[in-house]
Parts: sequence; C-alpha cells; structure tokens
Amino acid sequence: MSSFTQAMRVIDDFIHEYYPVLTQRPFSPKSTSHSEALIHVKESPLPTEPARVPLLSSLGQKSCSNVRAQIQMPLFDNSAMDGYALCSSQTISASLANPLTFRVLGIIAAGDPPPMVSVSQEQSELTCWAIMTGAPFPLTLDTKGDLSIVSGSAGLYDACVKLELVTAHHQPNDSSTATSNCSTKVPTHITITAPVDSNANRRLAGEDIKVGDQLLNAGDIVRKEHVMVLASMGVQDVEVEWDGGMWARQRQVLGDGYRRLRIGIINTGKEVVLNAKSEEVLAPIAAEAGTDNLATTNDISSIKEYPLSTFHSTSSQGLSNNPVDPLTPPISCAASRSTSVAETTRQPRPYLGASQIWNSNGPYIHAALLTWGFHPSDIEVLSVPIAEGQDGDDPEAFQATVSNALSCNKGADEQPFDVLISTGGVSTGVHDYVPSSILALGGEIGFHKLKMRPGGPMMFAHLAHDPSRRNTEVKGDAMMTKATRAAYFGLPGNPLAAAVCLRFIVAPALQKMRGIVQDSRIPCAKIQISGGGRQEERLQQDRAVVQKKPPYTRMYVPARLHTSLTTGIDGERSGVEALARGSNMTRALLNADSWVCFAEGEGREKVYEGDEVEVYGLDL
Repeated sequence: MSSFTQAMRVIDDFIHEYYPVLTQRPFSPKSTSHSEALIHVKESPLPTEPARVPLLSSLGQKSCSNVRAQIQMPLFDNSAMDGYALCSSQTISASLANPLTFRVLGIIAAGDPPPMVSVSQEQSELTCWAIMTGAPFPLTLDTKGDLSIVSGSAGLYDACVKLELVTAHHQPNDSSTATSNCSTKVPTHITITAPVDSNANRRLAGEDIKVGDQLLNAGDIVRKEHVMVLASMGVQDVEVEWDGGMWARQRQVLGDGYRRLRIGIINTGKEVVLNAKSEEVLAPIAAEAGTDNLATTNDISSIKEYPLSTFHSTSSQGLSNNPVDPLTPPISCAASRSTSVAETTRQPRPYLGASQIWNSNGPYIHAALLTWGFHPSDIEVLSVPIAEGQDGDDPEAFQATVSNALSCNKGADEQPFDVLISTGGVSTGVHDYVPSSILALGGEIGFHKLKMRPGGPMMFAHLAHDPSRRNTEVKGDAMMTKATRAAYFGLPGNPLAAAVCLRFIVAPALQKMRGIVQDSRIPCAKIQISGGGRQEERLQQDRAVVQKKPPYTRMYVPARLHTSLTTGIDGERSGVEALARGSNMTRALLNADSWVCFAEGEGREKVYEGDEVEVYGLDL
C-alpha cells in the first residue's frame, strides 16, 4: 500500500517521461491564468434565454427553479464494503478463545436482486452471505411470507464484517483450505474471532438524502457537485438561463497554447444505469455566444447541437425537475439488464431495475473536466460492449474497450486516448476485475491502494499506445509528440471516494500533462477546525473530537469555511467545519465550499476541535 507522497512521485515520473513540459506558455496572451480567465468571463456576460437543457449542459448556468429529491439516497440498504453479511446477535460470543464459523450461503454482487430470507428460518446453524460493496442486504420475509422491507436490525442479516477480519475456508481442491481475504473464490465457510456490531458497514436507505430534500435552489449556479447529486436522483434536465454553455464563455478568453489531452470516461458496474439524457453536452450557439460552433467543427458523438427552439420555454405547462420514475416499468433485475442483440453497448434508459443505481460518477467526472477547462470534444464516454446473456460486468468486454481506446480504430484522423478514467472495479472483491484486466493488456501498474480515506482502492497504471497511431502536432513554438503511453486512473466506485481521487490525484496530474505549472496539490491555507455537530466525546482539555481516522493515513473531508465569534482574547476568528464522513455521502458536497485534509504524517487517530488542518479549494 502506497503513501500519498509515493503515489504522486510515481505519477510525476510518468508525466516527466511521456508528457514533458511544453516550450511555450500554457495560456495565450489573452489570459495569464485560469482564474484571470474566469474574471474576464464575469465581466463579459453572454445573452441568456430560459431553457430546459440536459443536466450536464446546465453546468455553469443559473437555475430557474428549485429541485427537490424525488427518491431517497441510498435507494436501499446496501453494504459499505466487501465482506460477509451475517446476523450480529449471533456473533456476541465470538472471541479468540471461542471462534465462530459461519457457512457461506452464496454471494451478492452490486446489482444483484437481494435474496429473500424467512424470519422463521432455522437458526441453529450459523450462516452468512458473501456481499460486495453496494450490494443489497438479504430481505426478510415475515412469518406470513410477506416481504418486510425494514432497515436496520429488523432484518435477519443486519451487518457486514470486513474481509480482513475473517478467515476464509475453501474446498480442499482449492489452492488453500484456510486463507485470508485475498482469494477471488467464494469460500464455503468463514471464521470470526470478535463480535460484529448491529448495522456494521451497512448503509441505510435514505441516510444521505431523503425524499423532499432541497438539492438546487432557483438562482443557484449549477456546479459539478449539483451534477453528481442530481444525476444520482435520475434527473435528466434542468431549467436554466441558457447563455450558450460553460465552454462558450471560457472559449472567449482561454488560449490554445497548452497540450490538449484526449480523455475517455469508462463506467463499470452492472448496478450502474446510464441516464437516458442527462449526460448530453450541448454545443454553444454560435450566433449568440460569438464563438465557433463546436458541433460543426468537431464530429464528436457526445456533443449534440440543439437550437434553443427545441427546448421547452419557461411558459410551457407542466415544467418540473422531476426525474423519470426510477422504478417503472416494473421488470425484474435480470430482464432489465439482458439484451436480445448478439453484441451491443450499454444503453441509457429512463428506469432502474432491482438493486440498481443511476450513474453519477460519470457525469461528475465529465462536469469536473469541463469546469477545469477541458475542451468538450476532447472528452468522450466510452461504452463497454455487452455480449448476449452478459450483465454488463464482463472483463473481456472491458478489455476490448480499453484496447480500442489505445488504438482508436474509429478512423484515420482519430488519435488514441491520452487518459482513461474509470470508476469502480478496483478493490479486492470477486468482481473487481480492473487491475487484472489492465495487466492482461500489458499495462504497468504504478500503484494500487493508498493510505488515504476515502479513496483507498485507487489505482494508477499506464499502457502502450498502438505504435501505428502516433502523431506529431506543432503549435507555435511547441512541438507536441503524442505520447507512447496512456495514463490510466482507476477510481473507486463510491461517489465521495471518486471525487477525492479526481480532485487530489487525477486533476493535478492532468494539469501537469497539459503543461500547466501551477500545482493544485498545495493547500490554500491552514485553518483551525471547529467542532461542528459531532461532539461524541471530549478529551484534551474538554476539546471535542471532530474526526477519527486511521493513523498515518491521509484523509479528505468536504468542508465549509465560516467565521465564528469566540469569548476569548482572539475575538472573531476564521474556522472550517467538516461536513461528511462516509464515502457514499454526497449531499455534503452541495453545502461545501472547500476540502479539509488530515495529513497522513499524524500518527494519532483523533482530530480535536481547534487543531490546524489543511484547506483546499473545491476546484483547481
């Protein structure tokens, strides 16, 4: 397991060798920095017109209406990590002197329908289920045989024990009869030596967002954080004051004197459903924005040109920000994922199957790249082919997608991708096939797993381009030779973990690859942290414990800066409050204006009110 500093060194070495610093300024004389560019944007507003646009295209626009949550998040109780679902009350007597062995009934992967378990089931035998991150817990049937969907300890299997806390026993013909958590095969039995708390590692339905929660206010500027949360709700479009789009405004002031990177986004996980409309990116309207029409100069499928006349006006009846009903039509999980075509791609659709979720990581990554100044035509969502009978989590199909991205067989003018970013499939579970797939393609893994929370499973690798598809491009004084290798960033599937890895690992790397010398890994400030609402215990001169963390582990938390009045001699002082602690908790991002970092150099396990922490901006 690598430290954060070691991981950054690996990435920097890769960039130095394959993406050397350009010989000309990263920005044209029109603007010396991205922040200056944004100032010019504010001083040069474009004409606006109320319109309803796809969610991703609403980025940077002013919302015309309020948006409330139509569904809860999480939609259903699910596991926070890979492990084993069991009944916590049966583990009370477990100890080193009294180990308990449970029989494994089967495996539940993310996207699988939950097993049905009778509450009257014979409990003389200790049983459990292997359960993957994001997978639903078994549902309990009451004594009448009716389904009782009750969160918490009312279920027969109410907790998840971590993989590393059990000893797994396999069949005698397996490679070992008793192993740790490293085996990719499902064991027949597991042994535990300590009690498991009720609801341990169990994410309860609605604990992050409840139906009716306000997610976007009229007048708010839509940020990438809004895109993530609204995408997780299934929201397809937003009513905004349309001014041609974020890129139309940035293009007026940003120069072209930096290396353009071709970036591919890959969504993994059979539980992830692509929204039918939310991930479309609209081209700027040339007549109103005063810029080139990108749709006519770039034949990119992810950019679609929509004249404003095709949008619903704000005077139309029935305008709302409701998502398509995620639970209709009522079809089975297996049917919702099957296809009658011999080979196709994962297609967007307007409904969810059982135990499925809307794709939020993909739109968030896309929105972040647009926010950070990447050209829309340089970003593409790469679809993974699905063979007949497959559920969308096929390693061979994934490898084919990555291989095509490295050679880019679409046409003679297409260049291979410089960067590939995927989410999910990088942990140690049975279905986490991304690391092995990258190795199978001849890739070299720079690091896999970090001493960082959230985002510990993060992986960085690099793969060779097809030698016949390299190109040399000259811009001004800079000769840009297409690199011989592409960078691969494998992000965890949990949304907050993906956001942390994108901001603090991927984004600084992309800046360097483009030729931007500003280092976004340097904190903006060091500020004292406030206690917030978490004062569960008081130690060290009655100071509240505001955060617990593993020792020598780097930790990032969404935060909000504020000024508090104190009765001490300091008078008024600035502070920062940490807002979220779970890797799946996304609503905190809506209220955050910064990140706080608890550095890995601290061997202690607790952060106290008044301690000094590093503060970073949400953006670069």
